[in-house]
Amino acid sequence: AALDLMDCHAYWQHPHFPNRPWSKTDWTIGNSAMLDSPERSTVASLCRSAVLGKPFTVSEYNHPFPNEYGCEMPLLISAYAALQDWDAVYSYTFCHRWTERELSGDVVTGYFDVCNEAPKLVQMPAASLLFRRADVTAARRLVTVSYSEEHTYDSLKVLRYKRGFEIEGDLSPLLPLVHRFRVASFNAERTTRSREIGFSAPEGAIASDTGELLWSRPKEGGNRLTIDTPRTAAAIGWIGTRKITLSKAEIEVSTPFCAVCLTSLDGKPLDSSRRILLVAAARCANTGMKWNRSRTSINNNWGSAPLLIEPVLGKVRIRRSGGAPPLTFRPLDGRGEPVGLSRETDRNGWVTLSCDPPTLWYEVTAKR
Repeated sequence: AALDLMDCHAYWQHPHFPNRPWSKTDWTIGNSAMLDSPERSTVASLCRSAVLGKPFTVSEYNHPFPNEYGCEMPLLISAYAALQDWDAVYSYTFCHRWTERELSGDVVTGYFDVCNEAPKLVQMPAASLLFRRADVTAARRLVTVSYSEEHTYDSLKVLRYKRGFEIEGDLSPLLPLVHRFRVASFNAERTTRSREIGFSAPEGAIASDTGELLWSRPKEGGNRLTIDTPRTAAAIGWIGTRKITLSKAEIEVSTPFCAVCLTSLDGKPLDSSRRILLVAAARCANTGMKWNRSRTSINNNWGSAPLLIEPVLGKVRIRRSGGAPPLTFRPLDGRGEPVGLSRETDRNGWVTLSCDPPTLWYEVTAKR
């Protein structure tokens, strides 16, 4: 309450070491998607530390490797950080060591080293633009809570991994997926009561109060997040075999779990932009990496180079306004350089994602 800013850390399914801390062979992860568990999302746990009138930063964040759903991380956290109007989010971490193995660009070297985890890295430009340009706007409604001084100290008795919002009564952890949240006071006359907030948890899809974020929860399972803004359009999660229709784009892929994003690079809306980055990311693994039978650990079987990627297959269409020039597209290599000849979108404006060559991103430009 007396300091200049608040900072917090969070990880989705941090490695668990049951017997010896940081054992190289005896560890497990949950290996599931956070999108399938919105009530346990890191967004809710991080929000509890945001204080009214103070900058809020997240200086450690990751969905640690080898989680097979890690491609959900960059766009998901940047979208909700923008919705919450946070001030900075840092991936933990780019690289712990600087040996040839880490610098090779061709093998993932640890739980947290994103330097070579290609599906996360290629999304960073889009995630950064989404956050810094405020493509996702801050939530319209701000919810604040206050704690009495006695309640503030009593909350320390609760194990930090079991804490909720610590007000009187239950407050749904889905609230930060809809509205902004801040702590207003730590020494109020009394602690806020949940009924005073007036929030009812949505039973189906969870829509931000701006309408730009939609965390879908189909009855048949397979949750997904869509980001629908003028300059950024994305679908993340179980989007394979579904046709995702957004204001400025349509996405139709066969890869079961992936992240597909279109972002304008010239600052114009997607329907008139002349430079667009298309990112399509799924799983990656080192060559020879071996899972245990339950797919909860690779023990010390990390494998070696080269890094293998799961290509996202399908097509993406950008809705263009009248008079906007037609588009061409080219795959990009690991350095972000164009590979091969430019290809035109088909007659209906679809960009075809293919394995020739296998890649995670494409440049889409206006035809001259």
